[in-house]
Amino acid sequence: MKNVIIILTVITIFLILVNVQPTVVGNAVKVVDYNDITGNLQICQHKWTTNWKCTQGKYLQRELLNPDCTTEWKTKVLCNGVCVEPEGEKPYCKKVYEEPPFIQGSWPYGPKPHAAIDFSIGEYKPNPSRYTDIFIKRSFDDITIKGGASVPLKIVNKRFDEVTYDDCAEGLEHANPRMTSFQSACITTQEGNIGVIGGYWVGRLRKHDILHWRYYDLS
Repeated sequence: MKNVIIILTVITIFLILVNVQPTVVGNAVKVVDYNDITGNLQICQHKWTTNWKCTQGKYLQRELLNPDCTTEWKTKVLCNGVCVEPEGEKPYCKKVYEEPPFIQGSWPYGPKPHAAIDFSIGEYKPNPSRYTDIFIKRSFDDITIKGGASVPLKIVNKRFDEVTYDDCAEGLEHANPRMTSFQSACITTQEGNIGVIGGYWVGRLRKHDILHWRYYDLS
C-alpha cells in the first residue's frame, strides 16, 4: 500500500510539471507566463494572432504572434502625421493639419432664444439671412445647432480655447446636434471654410453668457 501511495505521488508531481510547461534557465526551473511576455492579456490568445501598435509615436507596426505568443514577424509603416492608439480600438495613422489663418471674437448670447451666425464677417443677429452659416437655438442648458442639409458640422468635446483646426478638419457630417457648456462645434461655412463656436456657462444659458467664435480661412 505504501508503494502505491508513493507511485501515485510521483505521477501527480509529473502531471503538474507537464501542465505548467516550465522552461529551464541555467540550473533553475522557471514557469513561463506568456502574458508577461506580451504585456497585454488581450494580445496573447495562444493561436496565430495579428497585433497592431504604435511605436515612437509615428510608426504603425503590425506583428504576427505565434500560438506560444512569441513574435513570428513584424512590419511597420511611417505615418503621414502621428500614430494614434484609442483605448479599446485598433491603432491608426492620423494626418496632422497645420493651423490656417483665422479671425475670432465673442458675443453675449442675448435676450432672444435664437440667433443666426455668419462667420465670414463675424455677424451675430436674431434673424437669418441668405448669408447665414448656422442658426442656433437656446434650450435651457444647451444650444441646438441647425446647419441645414448642406452644412456639415460636428461637436468637439473640448473647450473653445483648446480647439485647433486639426479637430475640425475631418469627421464633419450633416446633423443638428446639441452643444453643451465646455463643448465646441465645428461648422462648414458657405465659403467652404470652417467656423467654430463654443462657450462656458453654469446651469441655464442666459443672455449675458458669452459665445466665442473663430473663422478659419482655407483659401
